[in-house]
Amino acid sequence: LSDYVRTGIALNARVLGFTSISAFVAALIFGVAPALRTSNPDLQDALKEGGRSSTERFGLHRGRSLLVMFEIATALVLLIGAGLMINSFLRLKGRYAGLDPQNVMITEITLDDKRYSGFAQIHLYWEDLLQRTRNLPGVQSVAAVANLLSDMWVGGTYVGVTVQGHPTLRIPHRGAHCNPITFDYLQTMRIPLRRGRYFTEQDMKPAPAVAIVNESFVKHFFAKDEDPIGKEIRIIEVEDRSLQADATPGTSLGDVGYSIVGVVKDLKSNWEIEEKAEHEMYFPYPQSPAVFKRPMRRLNLVVRTDSAPLSLVGAIRKTISALDKDQPLSNPVILEQMDSDSLVPQRSLAVLIGIFALVAVGLASIGIYGVMAYFVTRRIHEIGIRMALGAQPHDVRWLVMRHGLKMTLIGLALGWVAAFNLTKLLSSYIFGVSPTDPATFVAVLICLPAERAR
Repeated sequence: LSDYVRTGIALNARVLGFTSISAFVAALIFGVAPALRTSNPDLQDALKEGGRSSTERFGLHRGRSLLVMFEIATALVLLIGAGLMINSFLRLKGRYAGLDPQNVMITEITLDDKRYSGFAQIHLYWEDLLQRTRNLPGVQSVAAVANLLSDMWVGGTYVGVTVQGHPTLRIPHRGAHCNPITFDYLQTMRIPLRRGRYFTEQDMKPAPAVAIVNESFVKHFFAKDEDPIGKEIRIIEVEDRSLQADATPGTSLGDVGYSIVGVVKDLKSNWEIEEKAEHEMYFPYPQSPAVFKRPMRRLNLVVRTDSAPLSLVGAIRKTISALDKDQPLSNPVILEQMDSDSLVPQRSLAVLIGIFALVAVGLASIGIYGVMAYFVTRRIHEIGIRMALGAQPHDVRWLVMRHGLKMTLIGLALGWVAAFNLTKLLSSYIFGVSPTDPATFVAVLICLPAERAR
């Protein structure tokens, strides 16, 4: 489990020691009270049929009831925790609505510095590779992007920008991620377009310079009702100054203005569950800012297929070898599997808490049944007298149910208060839902089988 959850927690001597000591202490605590009572019995009370001492009525019986209430409260806390985790997991799975990861394969290709020293060679290689891959049977579309595998959805060089008609923001409020792509990358990934247009083949020329930004970029750099389409953005600084080493002579930051032609949906990093999205800009890779070192030598090839993507790995390898027999190909990954694997920690935690919750519900049910059975057994004499004096069966049932219902309601109330405070500890593990989400709290209370108290 530790390989998937990635928490740094593993089974070790301290964990085994703690659980062993806890089990021993629990057995000792809950075994001492009945043992002490048995070792010093009240013989006079024991000889009375159906007799019950004040100690039993107000001591042991109350202790049993308190334990059952504690079990019910614990079960409610765990059920609410499991409900929050499941709710969060479902939101995580649906947060990429519009981005379809099915039948998409990604592989990283890094061109050799010596064989591909100039941008013209790099551009020719990629254009040839993309065209040949498009012609393969079973390929729906193919594209390339500079940053994907290493940074998941969000990627690119972090740069400082200025926007036409707006004052230059102070560091770090002017930062955004800059990601060079081929013209059909956004369509291949099926990232929804919010306004404007996608890139076209005409945009793969060096000019006019165009860019597509995401919704987060628009909200940060533009006024609420301002239309960003047609506005110009310029790169004024790069976080990593070493990227300027291979800059084209005579060029500098801010020389080129990129006209915004489209706005796309936000995509958050798949390894993070916070709701805030990064500010992103996409450029056609032939128009990549001149300060970028070794432009486009490393790209991620994105292939969307009609069926299982891995069936085309052999054909893609042959295509790459036909272009350059010495060009290595990294192991391809399936986007759908990448998305699923990234949610393993949340899924594992939800399952774990769910199992604990079910065990707690089972123990609470057994506890209620045991206490109620003992309650009825000790009051058989009283029930018989009540029936003889004319009590109806439903009156007797209500007498028994009232005691179970009282324990259940008190346990639920205690569990509600505890859950309201303890579920805040899950805030760093849940996405898109409050730790005190009313819908989850109410749903668990409705689903919790109160009839078990009968």
